[in-house]
Amino acid sequence: LKSKLSVVVGKALVALDGERADVRTKETNLGNYVTDWMRISTGADIAFEDGGSIRVSVPAGDVTVGNIYDVLPFDNFLEVLEIKGSTLKTALENSVSAYPAQAGAFAQVSGFSFTFDPSKPVGSRVVSITKDGKPMDMDATYKLCVQDYTALGGDGYAMLKGEKIVYKSSEWNRDGLVNYIKANPEINPTVEGRITVVTP
Repeated sequence: LKSKLSVVVGKALVALDGERADVRTKETNLGNYVTDWMRISTGADIAFEDGGSIRVSVPAGDVTVGNIYDVLPFDNFLEVLEIKGSTLKTALENSVSAYPAQAGAFAQVSGFSFTFDPSKPVGSRVVSITKDGKPMDMDATYKLCVQDYTALGGDGYAMLKGEKIVYKSSEWNRDGLVNYIKANPEINPTVEGRITVVTP
């Protein structure tokens, strides 16, 4: 196992932030990287991952199979659901409902951006969602990539249960991400303003 886990699959050009306090309260570069992989590898329009599923940071430098297994240690698969924009809004309300407390449900996102106001009551904190620079259409249908845990309603995402599943991955998330890094070995994500908190 040690020899397999120590295989270098890529190089992080920057430190990848998976700190518990960060992935559960704000956008991080590792959160962006993981969700971009989810979206790109499945062909989904958008993706999100509950921050509680991203477990450790990765220092700049060589990235091993073991690093990725530590980041995504759970036995989860990716699924793509067909959802309405309004369902995504409900999901994002769940994501930010505990803020500023650290919550495993806090979503790292790809393919869209959103702004929330923690001074507003829980359930009406999300003030805007944009995709490709335009407000997201609440009535349009989007292909959303999440992990099966989230699709089954884990971390409070009950609004996703029963949504139409149009794709299921056949490999564990950690193995899928390892293969993605092998194909794209330079890892250089940034924080881009995908999640904005309205401050007083």
